[in-house]
Amino acid sequence: MSYFKNVVLLLFVFLNGYAKTNAETNAETNQPAIQLSEWIQSSQMTQLADHQFILIEFWATYCGPCHQIKDHIEYLQREDRENLFVLSLTNESPFVVEQFLQGRSMQTAVALDDEGRTFERYKVTSMPYAVLLSPGGHLIWKGHPSALNPQILGGIMADNNEVALPLSKKLALRPVVKEELEAEFIQYGEFRFRELPYPCPYSKQIRGSDFHITGSLQHILSDILPIENHQIRSDQEAKYLELYCDTSQLYSSIQQITESLLEKYHLTLASEQNQVKQLEMHIVDSQQLWQTNVIDWGVDSPGFLIDDRNIKADNQTLSQLAQKLGSVIGAQINVLYDDGSLHDWDIHIKHYSLMEEQLASEYGIEIRDVGWTQEHVLLLRSME
Repeated sequence: MSYFKNVVLLLFVFLNGYAKTNAETNAETNQPAIQLSEWIQSSQMTQLADHQFILIEFWATYCGPCHQIKDHIEYLQREDRENLFVLSLTNESPFVVEQFLQGRSMQTAVALDDEGRTFERYKVTSMPYAVLLSPGGHLIWKGHPSALNPQILGGIMADNNEVALPLSKKLALRPVVKEELEAEFIQYGEFRFRELPYPCPYSKQIRGSDFHITGSLQHILSDILPIENHQIRSDQEAKYLELYCDTSQLYSSIQQITESLLEKYHLTLASEQNQVKQLEMHIVDSQQLWQTNVIDWGVDSPGFLIDDRNIKADNQTLSQLAQKLGSVIGAQINVLYDDGSLHDWDIHIKHYSLMEEQLASEYGIEIRDVGWTQEHVLLLRSME
């Protein structure tokens, strides 16, 4: 029976990415197995030690499937706190990740790979994705993390008898030098921006004199003009940016920001009239509305965090939610009554029927279709 179990385990591991190769040794690559640019949070379940196997989970804030598998990843860590260390690694900016974590709890260690060195080393092309490193720093498994369970992990680890290397030989922290980061930004008068190499959710924040916004070019233009996001349409490939401006200069710089971004990407704006869905929203049971203690992003709250599946909001009125929600789903939403009270929100936006059901069941809000209306839209077009 023991022989049969070993054969099954070896076959499963082979089919799901058991990948111990000499090419991954520290000696031959002359680089640590893991290269980080910044630690965002420590593990809430264990501490990193020399003798542990390290499971690197590659993820992103905008990756819906990554969020769906988080509970499974944390389950793997909880089941073996002594021999396993789970590292959740993303290549996004610190601002985006920190804002995301203020609205969602993660129990695993979270770190950044700003320069994508570890992503490139393990040839990460889709997410979620994971690799398992031995205590000696070698790659011994790779694949979709859902393929792992405590029994399979235990079998892989039991089959490995390598001598553990010190953490300093397996993991290197290389912070992004401020001057290097600043060099990525393009300065235009009173504002500066850089293009991000990955999709990122829309987020806006004011910290003291700094106005900071991330998201797609379409989202940023709609925010600073300002018009609703669905009133800007584009057939161009999406571009994602991070933009800073002095808050005292923001409104006087709107034209400069708009013209500079359009010039940078060889785009022009044209206008036309378009039909848009008109919706009405009203509160049926105010007792179901979330209070302001469900989500807390602090005093520098960005207000809204939007990805491709959800819109989250901290301390926003129903009218503010309706305006942002309409912008995202491409509809004009009228609120029949709003007393101006603040609430927290976490609304599904990908499928209208699910959004409608959630508003009714979780928030006591009815939303209904009342027809079509005309509105002005801007079209982003290539100048070439």
